[in-house]
Amino acid sequence: MKKSIKIDSCKVELYEFGSGKPEVFIVAGIHGDEATGVYTAFRLVEFLQNKDLKGKVKIVPVANPPAFRRKTRTTPIDGKDLNRVFPGSKDGSFSDKLAFSLWSIAVESDYILDLHCCGLNCCPYILALHQEYSYVKEYVSKIPLLYCVESTGLRGQLFIEASHNKIPAAIIEVKGGNGTYDEEHSKILLRAVLSLLANLELIKAFKMPGSPVFLGKIRQIESPTEGFFKPLLAPGNLVDESTVIGLIEGILVEAETRGVLISIMQSSYVLEKEKIANIAPLMDK
Repeated sequence: MKKSIKIDSCKVELYEFGSGKPEVFIVAGIHGDEATGVYTAFRLVEFLQNKDLKGKVKIVPVANPPAFRRKTRTTPIDGKDLNRVFPGSKDGSFSDKLAFSLWSIAVESDYILDLHCCGLNCCPYILALHQEYSYVKEYVSKIPLLYCVESTGLRGQLFIEASHNKIPAAIIEVKGGNGTYDEEHSKILLRAVLSLLANLELIKAFKMPGSPVFLGKIRQIESPTEGFFKPLLAPGNLVDESTVIGLIEGILVEAETRGVLISIMQSSYVLEKEKIANIAPLMDK
């Protein structure tokens, strides 16, 4: 079933499949420049057509249509980042009202999954408050991706506010940005989402084995100087403090911490102190 949610002159499309419990809310396109999640959400809508579900799945493929049409992270109507204003307000600006409408769907749900993009050179990963809430860790353990990173917990994000409201919620980050989508990462994402729904017993589908390695909060690596940066490692590699991840005009750039290289800048001209990589630390057992 397809419904339309109207906020001012904007319509947000909501797709519903199945009925009863559990209820899963899947949303994409909160940031309008992150197209891989949107592309995958529409593939998920196609897959669930005429399928028998034991529960309900609600999907909003494009949560922020004005930003998606402009390929911008923020909402062009009011300049706000939609994923910083949850739970929103019915009397605020456009982004506040949009967040309020999405939040009204979220609070009815048993599980929430938010699809995002981590840039043009990153590995797929889950982002969640797995250290803070045991029910979140139990939930993300059902998503068969390699890594789950602990979020900084910045308030105003849909999955953060939901987690604080005792609703298991997480983000999946995959490759994409600037309005582009990545076909390979979309396939990885779709398999992960379908496996999650299978593990929650909503659908009968192939269950991918395994659960993620749990990592700490991301640490940013900054450029030690200005110049042309050349990455030497691909995202997903394990690193330690002295691992060289790139070069800037012959100067070695080291990882500075032990963990997983989540993302790294592509070959680019960088300024001093510019962020060039994200590393999620391994957690002590």
